[in-house]
Amino acid sequence: MSEEEIERRFISSLTYKRTQLSEISIAKNNLDFSILKGKLHSNNIHINDDTFLNNFSLITKDERFNLLAELLADENRVSLAIYVFKGKDKTDYVMRNEYGNKSLIQAYKDALNYCEAINPTFVDVNTRPRQEKRMFDNKAFEEAWINACVHNLSIRIFHRRFIYLRIEYKLSLKEGYHMD
Repeated sequence: MSEEEIERRFISSLTYKRTQLSEISIAKNNLDFSILKGKLHSNNIHINDDTFLNNFSLITKDERFNLLAELLADENRVSLAIYVFKGKDKTDYVMRNEYGNKSLIQAYKDALNYCEAINPTFVDVNTRPRQEKRMFDNKAFEEAWINACVHNLSIRIFHRRFIYLRIEYKLSLKEGYHMD
């Protein structure tokens, strides 16, 4: 192989063609979208059932369902889990809650509701007016959950510590909390 051929192959190996979710076909051919349609209707977005799949890019050019369709379908094969740990690291595992295998829209809502439920409010009654603080910021968790879904990460919550989304996403506790 010549030097020019080696260089050409090397350069072509560096270029990465981005593939859209709507371009990747899946084997499943019977998906339902009642959750997605319900969400659209609740936001006053009217849909035409005849053009729904094309309008929302849920099928490929050869009219097969795509990966985007699978993520938004009422049932899918995608696991989305929240892991809860006690302590400062991952050695003291408490529980794992699965929110996947259903529409990403529903999984998103269920995970946010769960984290809202396990996010305690600490009250300081020694000050006037009394001070209430949540262990972690729910808006920050919501952003972290979206990032985890988009970037294929898992979410891990450390009891009274911080939310940890693999290595890339860390959300510190609000100011005033101790790492005891």
